[in-house]
Amino acid sequence: MALVKKLPKDVCEAIEEGERTGDYESEEYKSACLVFYHKHLCRLDPFPPEVAAALGHLEEDPTVYTTMYGPSELKSTGNLKDWEGWSEAHKINVPTLLINGRYDEVQDIAVAPWFKHIPKVKWIQLEKSSHMGHFEERPRYMQFVGAFLGSHKAEAEVDHAIWLGEERLDGAA
Repeated sequence: MALVKKLPKDVCEAIEEGERTGDYESEEYKSACLVFYHKHLCRLDPFPPEVAAALGHLEEDPTVYTTMYGPSELKSTGNLKDWEGWSEAHKINVPTLLINGRYDEVQDIAVAPWFKHIPKVKWIQLEKSSHMGHFEERPRYMQFVGAFLGSHKAEAEVDHAIWLGEERLDGAA
């Protein structure tokens, strides 16, 4: 909820009220969540059609999402609320690329344990993106992924990239 506290006061209060009362269906709560989504999920306005469609599908049938995560994007209360996987990440024995955005709801503090425990890992952060860098900075995103997958053309185009922890790809601690 740290990101919520950085939102405008009225938005923050609407989200906190919805979380406190469990009223996730009020217009105030939904509108406030949209402000959060536009800041930390996808910064494009309007949302790309694929993002709008995905959010629409969640609205139509939230069964799986609410079972696994809970009724709120902002506070996990579902089956995954106590799950963490990074303690087993050392078992991932293939080169792995972690990507997050500067404004991502998945903040560095959540990515760092994965980076620390996966032996062959690269971590990049897209400067202008939130959670959906594949839409928000598609050319840059594709350059990073192409370079990671071994495209020499993409590698040449990623000349000024921020590769966080590039040394870890060789398995160095």
